[in-house]
Amino acid sequence: MATFRNLILAIGLFALFGACGDSTKKAYEQSTTEAQAFDGITNEADATSAVIDQYMQLNRAFVETDAAKAKQAAATFVKHIGDIADESLSEEYLNALAAIEQRAAAISQSDDIEEQRSLFVPLTDQLYAMVKEFPTDQTIYYAYCPMAFGDTGGYWLTREKEILNPYFGDKMLRCGVIKEAIEGL
Repeated sequence: MATFRNLILAIGLFALFGACGDSTKKAYEQSTTEAQAFDGITNEADATSAVIDQYMQLNRAFVETDAAKAKQAAATFVKHIGDIADESLSEEYLNALAAIEQRAAAISQSDDIEEQRSLFVPLTDQLYAMVKEFPTDQTIYYAYCPMAFGDTGGYWLTREKEILNPYFGDKMLRCGVIKEAIEGL
C-alpha cells in the first residue's frame, strides 16, 4: 500500500512540475512570436508594437546566449525598422526610431555575446523612452537585474511578468525583478 501511495505521489509531482515547465515554455514562446507584417502601419502605436516584436526576437537570442542568433536578430531588426519608417509617422517618432536603428545596427556588427549584451542596454533605454512616449495597446514590463555588468545593473523590456534574464541567459535566467508595468492604451 505504501509503495502504491509513493507511486501516486511521484506521478502527481511529475505532472505538477511538468505542467509548470510547459506553461513557462509556452509563455516564453508567445512573448517571442515572429514579428508582425509591417505593411499598413500608419500610427505610432502600431509602429511601436512592431518595434517591440523585433526587440523581443533580439531579447530571446540573449536569453539563449546565442551570439549568432543575436547578430541575425539585430540585422533583421534594422531591416524592419526601415520597413516601419513611414511618412505618416511624426518627425519626433522617426527620430526615436532612427536612434533605435543605430543601436540595433551596432549589435548586428558584433560576434561577441558580451559586447552585444552591453550594446543592448542603450537599445533598451531608447525603446523604453519610445514606449513611454508612444504607448502601444499592450502592457510592457520594465525589468532589472542588479547583478548585470559587474553589479552596475541592467534593464530590459518584456511582455511577461516572468523573469528571463537576457544578460546572463541560462547562467542566471531568473535573476531580476519587474520594476515597472507600462500599461497599454
